[in-house]
Amino acid sequence: MNTALATTLTAALLLPVAPQVQPTLSTVRASQDDGLAPERTRRMLRGHVERDGEWLTDRAVEWRANASRVSELVRQARTLEIDVKHANSSLPPVRAIYGNDAHRVSAHGVTLHGGIPAAKLERILREALRAMALSRGLLDGVLEVPHFDRECHLVMLLEEDDYDAALDDAMANEGISAESYALHNDTRLHSFQDRRGWRTSRWRDEAGFQALIVWQLEKRWMGRGTQPCFLAGHLNWLCLNFFGTTMPSVAWKEKVPNEQRTSSVRTERGGPLWRSAARSLYGCREWMKTRVRAGDEFPFARAIVAEIGMIADETLLKATLMNEYLQSRGELRTLVDLTRSEENRIASIESALGRSLPELEDEWGAWLLDESARPGLLQRLVPQPSNKSESGGRADAMLAALRDVRDRAFRDLNVWVETVDVNGELSSQARAHALYLTLNPEQGLRWPDAHEEYADHEGFSPEGAWAGLHSVIHFTPDPAEAIDGWMGTFFHRLPLLEPGLFGIGHGNEGRVTVLDTSSLVAVYWGKAWVVWPPRGARDVPRRFQPELPNPVPGEDQSTWGYPITLQAYWPERRDEYTVEMQLYLGEESIGDRVPCHYLTPTEPAFDKLVPSDAYCLIPKSHLEAEATYTVTAKCPEANERQTWSFTTGR
Repeated sequence: MNTALATTLTAALLLPVAPQVQPTLSTVRASQDDGLAPERTRRMLRGHVERDGEWLTDRAVEWRANASRVSELVRQARTLEIDVKHANSSLPPVRAIYGNDAHRVSAHGVTLHGGIPAAKLERILREALRAMALSRGLLDGVLEVPHFDRECHLVMLLEEDDYDAALDDAMANEGISAESYALHNDTRLHSFQDRRGWRTSRWRDEAGFQALIVWQLEKRWMGRGTQPCFLAGHLNWLCLNFFGTTMPSVAWKEKVPNEQRTSSVRTERGGPLWRSAARSLYGCREWMKTRVRAGDEFPFARAIVAEIGMIADETLLKATLMNEYLQSRGELRTLVDLTRSEENRIASIESALGRSLPELEDEWGAWLLDESARPGLLQRLVPQPSNKSESGGRADAMLAALRDVRDRAFRDLNVWVETVDVNGELSSQARAHALYLTLNPEQGLRWPDAHEEYADHEGFSPEGAWAGLHSVIHFTPDPAEAIDGWMGTFFHRLPLLEPGLFGIGHGNEGRVTVLDTSSLVAVYWGKAWVVWPPRGARDVPRRFQPELPNPVPGEDQSTWGYPITLQAYWPERRDEYTVEMQLYLGEESIGDRVPCHYLTPTEPAFDKLVPSDAYCLIPKSHLEAEATYTVTAKCPEANERQTWSFTTGR
């Protein structure tokens, strides 16, 4: 899945599933109970309790219950109904820039304006409001979108020149001070507050816009005076979990002894795990675990500061995961309300906690490194295979097949690509979701149900629920068949060709294969056009592999030809680019143009799943056998053009 969809519901491959007898959880557990009496006695003497066939400490029981509650809240928030109203924008600068293409969407007291297509604005607003509802559910126990009595307006621009025009308009109409105007002309700040009643933002991707909306409105439901450590940690957790990106960077100024003014900026670090921490909650956890195990993590006390802009890098990651722990325990709202003070921050937080920060650190570290909810998860649910090499062999085969596809896609591009490896914890979680689908086979035939786990269904686990939301799914145990199937689709192909992908989780149970391709993806800053089939490919399949959801609703997927995709990366882009693609039978100059469905980020046929910067030609009929096809792709705004050919198989 493309980078903007790190935490969005992915697709599930639609293939016929043969009826089969599935193991029930009760019979599985019964098979594990034989001969456990002495072990049960020893566990009870150690103070352990039995839950669902597994022995846990009281603390682990609490952690697991909290994780289940949060997982269910996230699932419900993602499907919350939001009624969004459309109209033409009447804001003068927006009308001046976009004319009749000045759109306006509004819901729950929040209104977005801009030249971005109305359907995309609606999607941005809906996801932002769902994230706010999740925040309320975690803080207050009420999963509802806040309603803002005082309407909030945000302007979202398309191109760099549009931002300059908006700044000039604000300066001419007293919407911004001369000092602020000069600052924006000298630096690359991403947005400004217009005194006339709205915030104007440069172009961002959808996740960036969604994060900006949440950041802009946080005081309206969290309240003023929230300690920066709680505000930054909670908002960053929300953005990572729901949007797959960090909260907006916050600039601040401080006085130094010589009265000069300095500005803080966030530093960039190398390494895929560090870069994934900025866009994935799982990556954030993995990074902090490595620091905790090494004994050199940042103490939470360093995040207890006066300004939110002072919380960045590892301090932000620590605040994010500390807030995750506190909100899962239901303590965060009380802490926020009892510590609204700028003085004696550490003392007030310790008083509200009822324990010292070192005691909190010990609790948090044990929670972060708790392994009982991970490897033990599958051990309590299913018998372990007698031939362990079979499971490991499938993972190795999956990795080899995926690496082969990526090698063919990237070998001629001269771009940096991460090396993919199998992650053990992700694999345990993926197998947990594969087991859930075998126990609830009806969900595997629907989207987005195949990617969800319901707390009241057999086999539910927070770990499996995470995997479901970050994976592609196939109903075959064969790794090569799964990879070939995913590569024959539109939605499923994209995450396999993401340059920053460096860690996967492979899980298989019966006929269900789950591959986590979104949890460990590093931010990719390079410039590249990743295409498939690649230049010069031979024996290319001729048919599309039906998938859920249908990329072109109402059309018969079985009649389509093999899809041609382009994933575009423009690190310096600040506006909306367009890509024009055509497919020809033979050479471009003399070949016949092939009728295709053409799917783009701005003109998707299925608007509930829109990969950003991904373009797809789907031939309306099967491709001809042993024929050469030519693809042309050009981007007028970037002055880019590519032409390549491939040959089909029998």
